[in-house]
Amino acid sequence: MPNRAFVPVQEGTSLSEGDRVRVGQDSYLSLLLPNGSHVTLPSNSTILIRKLDATVLTSAIDQQFELERGEIDTDVVPLKSPRDVFRITTPSAVAGVRGTAFRVVWNPDQRSTAVEVTRGRVDVRHAAPALKGVVQTVNAGYGNLTSVGQAAGTPIKLLDAPQLSHPGKVQTAASVSFEVVPVEGATAYRAQITRDAAGLDIIRDRTSNSAHIDMGELPDGNYFVRLAAIDLHHLQGMQSVYAVIRRVNSISLSSSALEKNRYEFRWLSGQSDDSQRYRFILGLGPDFNAPLLDIMDLGDNGLVISGLPTGRYYWKVVSEKFDNKEYHSITSPVESFTIGY
Repeated sequence: MPNRAFVPVQEGTSLSEGDRVRVGQDSYLSLLLPNGSHVTLPSNSTILIRKLDATVLTSAIDQQFELERGEIDTDVVPLKSPRDVFRITTPSAVAGVRGTAFRVVWNPDQRSTAVEVTRGRVDVRHAAPALKGVVQTVNAGYGNLTSVGQAAGTPIKLLDAPQLSHPGKVQTAASVSFEVVPVEGATAYRAQITRDAAGLDIIRDRTSNSAHIDMGELPDGNYFVRLAAIDLHHLQGMQSVYAVIRRVNSISLSSSALEKNRYEFRWLSGQSDDSQRYRFILGLGPDFNAPLLDIMDLGDNGLVISGLPTGRYYWKVVSEKFDNKEYHSITSPVESFTIGY
């Protein structure tokens, strides 16, 4: 209730009617309801659990939430009885479902509620008694806006799910980033990195005004990214989901001249262990079409070469690694040096 202090929650915490749940910056929470439905709260969101009942005699379900700030993402299992209720309320709208996947966003600045349906359908009406008679049925692939003092808005078609430009790319750079194929009508794009394909365990959430989305640093691992385009109404469109492999493997290069016409080449990998192997390539051009040297399976972080004649040389290093029987490689930037000029 409003006068109760907030306390930290952890995995397995049980919640009940009257509990208010607040999710802070860069935090995410997923709730598993008794009937198997899921409610996910991204950063900066607050809900009040109004009802969480299951009648013993009739097995009727009554689950009601009040969205006070931010957004709520739901995946509701089909409700079996006409008496079953799943409802989300904001200051301007009431959204009720029978079994669907949808998202509700309360924008206090605009005094407006956005509903976006990705599966099933949602009945939306205004929260005010004088306007509750106008009900808009929002089907999958559509959303609507309901402002304070106005009846529920008519459905608006959601934007198509964006596609990744390079879906098979292993994320090896210091910062994880994605390039999406632009979607017509999009004003922004949203990406969520999750540990599961269903998007219940969110670990990173970013929005970008361009088709390039920078997610920041991320530990090695196997993840999923959920992508959506945002339209001029600020409605989030349909989502696409891709598997993401993260393997940090940056390489920095250095070279130096030694005595007696010897040259030392060294490299440093951002993540090195006993399983890391290297390939050294030296050529007369940056395309390496006919390399002078191509030395594979190096375990050390450097080598010395002697007897190079006068000329301009180019070199690079490929870092190679097998991780859980999967092959991963990254190629360093090309470096050049000149002898005898």
